Amino acid sequence: MSADTINDFTSNNFNSRTLDLTTDPSTVFYIHPSDTTAQSFVSDKFEGQNFITWKSSMIIGLSTKNKMCFVDGSSHKPSPTAPTYQAWIRCNDMIRGWILKSLSPIIAKSVFFFKTA
Repeated sequence: MSADTINDFTSNNFNSRTLDLTTDPSTVFYIHPSDTTAQSFVSDKFEGQNFITWKSSMIIGLSTKNKMCFVDGSSHKPSPTAPTYQAWIRCNDMIRGWILKSLSPIIAKSVFFFKTA
């Protein structure tokens, strides 16, 4: 990122720069207009018995969306002052929604308050 781009994050352009990150397909922060938390990558929700197939389906879905880094630990939550903070939060919340959608109601309730994907 250039110094001008970083300076824009500290100015009034902060929200527009966050939007730029989530609309640029070359970044891990990209969110396609059709992406919603109602999406499901799995045909059968995880209910405790089908972990291997559920996990494989989730990996495929997250990988095609370029979001595996949010769940495999390679993308760490930036500090609140970092230029990517709001974009990271938005993506993390989207992924949390996808994961919750793929779980049975009982399991979803047990992980609902986790803060990161």
